[in-house]
Amino acid sequence: TYRTALGLNGTFATYTRPAEEEMREESFTIAQDLATTEAGRAFTAIAVREAQGDSERGRLVRRQQDIAAQLRAKDRELVAASTDGSETARTLRIEIEKLGGELADVDAKLRREFPEYMRLIAPAALTAAEVRKRLNPGEGLLLIVKSSYYTLSFVVTPDAFDWSASQTLLNEDRISIARVRCDVDPLTCPPGMKPSPVFDRVTAHELYRQLIQPLETSLAGVKTLYVTTSGDLSDLPFATLLTAKPEGPDTPEAMLAAPWFGDRYALVSLPSVAALRATERVPRPRDENGFVGYGAPVLADAGEARAVPAALAAKAGTGDSALADPARLKELPSLPGTEVELRAMAQVLGPANSAIHLGAGATEAAVRADPQIADARILAFATHGLLPGELEGFAEPGLVFTPPALATPADDGVLSASEVAAMSLSADWVILSACNTATAGGSGTSGTGGGDALSALARAFLYAGADALLASRWRVGDTVTAALTVETLANVRADPKGNRAAALQLAMRAIRTGKRADGSAVPGWSLDWAHPSAWAPFSLISDVN
Repeated sequence: TYRTALGLNGTFATYTRPAEEEMREESFTIAQDLATTEAGRAFTAIAVREAQGDSERGRLVRRQQDIAAQLRAKDRELVAASTDGSETARTLRIEIEKLGGELADVDAKLRREFPEYMRLIAPAALTAAEVRKRLNPGEGLLLIVKSSYYTLSFVVTPDAFDWSASQTLLNEDRISIARVRCDVDPLTCPPGMKPSPVFDRVTAHELYRQLIQPLETSLAGVKTLYVTTSGDLSDLPFATLLTAKPEGPDTPEAMLAAPWFGDRYALVSLPSVAALRATERVPRPRDENGFVGYGAPVLADAGEARAVPAALAAKAGTGDSALADPARLKELPSLPGTEVELRAMAQVLGPANSAIHLGAGATEAAVRADPQIADARILAFATHGLLPGELEGFAEPGLVFTPPALATPADDGVLSASEVAAMSLSADWVILSACNTATAGGSGTSGTGGGDALSALARAFLYAGADALLASRWRVGDTVTAALTVETLANVRADPKGNRAAALQLAMRAIRTGKRADGSAVPGWSLDWAHPSAWAPFSLISDVN
């Protein structure tokens, strides 16, 4: 409650500001900025900057990044300098103000001349009202971010806007997320942690209880849920959260009957809140059954595969460019099962209208020169994904293909996010079926920036023109991976104008239970497929559904 003067006579009136509503709106805006992390912006900035090359626009983007770097450096200097009015502090403030003005001018010019780029690296936050206008009936948005002291969750639907704050210890949240990830992907287990014998349903429910349960009433009527997160939250497979407290032992039979979050909602990973239907898709003529797949690159034989080195590339050239070292890439283990996946996909989509490139034919140069890729309806890349930093000198994720004898800018064995962004696509689907392509950690190392890598790689494909990505977070058996992707594509083919998220949801349920929606049996099903590691490795990433 506030008092305000009505006039010079000293009279006052009191009023109550709707603090809760204003705080919620302001927090929603701030949370979107938190979700667009500095690392995520940097990865995407590098990708698009390099994609533009030496064009006038590319130079403008580079100028933006250089000014931003100078501002960060000056800000650190100011923090370290005396703030009691010293000359150094005053000089730094003047320099920062000048750089800020230059950056604002560059940003304004980029927003006019290159709006797609600005939506990629610095999407403007939306109000709840703006989000409502972009949602269709039966859709909702879930935004979850971490601040210094709270984990903030927001829900927006066409009829509701709600939020909650969990004051749990952030380290406890991090451990819980790592616990769930460890259970479905043992390669990500931190030191001292081992996967549960089956699956830790208690931890999965506790995360649901803290992050989502307080907002469930606001999700009434929602069938498709867009989820935006950042940091370690982006490594959490939300479909594996439990909506009710588990009872009894964690057995395979319990997995069958468990109330999974992915059963309640068809989930879509959204790169940013602002990406939600930011632009209208322009239909392009193409072969409705067109399928192009690349996979099973020639790498180390299973018996020869060694531990992946900390850095897989050596610096080559100057400036920001680096080329992967083919000899080091060849130390990655081969993926012979990906041939099975690609052939199974082609069989569902029509062999006569499919083109598969395997082994020696699955090269980066072939991908970049393939004329069929631009018009294909479905693209599939079944190979290793790599985290930023795993390639020395690379600050972006990429996909591994059969390495050349000698690395060149046209083909060094890695299709990076910047090279993806330079492609022209019109695909309804891009399937990244590999080792951790959804977090770009294909070598099995935990690395850093996994969630940011997902954002950068996804945004690069969406920027290139793809409508949606189906990306694996971890690698499971070749048979179940093929079954899951084939079930998803079969659902899409049965209802071409239907809901992509629902197609994946139905496929996940079929793989878990062994039964399709029509009651028919899934070929090759076994009880171990009921484990979340088998049915929940894929994420649907898109800005539309």
